[in-house]
Amino acid sequence: MKRLALSWMVFVVLWGTGCSYAPVELPYFLQFQSQLQAARHWDELANDVAVETAKLLGERTEDRIVSVAKMDDTKFGEAFYELLLTRLVQNKAAVANGPNAANVLKYETVLVEHKASGSRPAHVEVILTSTLYKNSFIIGRLSRVYYIQDPDTWHYYAKKVPVQPVKTYTMKAE
Repeated sequence: MKRLALSWMVFVVLWGTGCSYAPVELPYFLQFQSQLQAARHWDELANDVAVETAKLLGERTEDRIVSVAKMDDTKFGEAFYELLLTRLVQNKAAVANGPNAANVLKYETVLVEHKASGSRPAHVEVILTSTLYKNSFIIGRLSRVYYIQDPDTWHYYAKKVPVQPVKTYTMKAE
């Protein structure tokens, strides 16, 4: 009798959960997003990456040697590279002058452009990802998302190489 009662209870519970409501989508809570607006913000970002990298490198001197790979040809990329080198040295990392170190730090940026919709104006976000490799294995990765104002987006696009005008010459046989 106990077995029948237990089986009946299990059936009722399973049947009841199968008839429950589908999950309801919930709105996101209000979140604040950092804005990259000045070189000072880039320096703070470089410091954050350098501090995290220094933690991953550890305490042993031979493990603290790192090279930084230049990744993009943008105004932001140029400035961030220089700021990052400075901040790594300030955080006691030995920065190698070349790609032959066991530890290699790479960074990249991705722009995400949002079109205007309804009452929301168009806006742009930048995702900065830094990756620390040790002997070609990822040992640390940090991604952050920042808001940038539309007039500042040109800092994050690759420089345009000026096109040289084409000259055409003709040769005449005499």
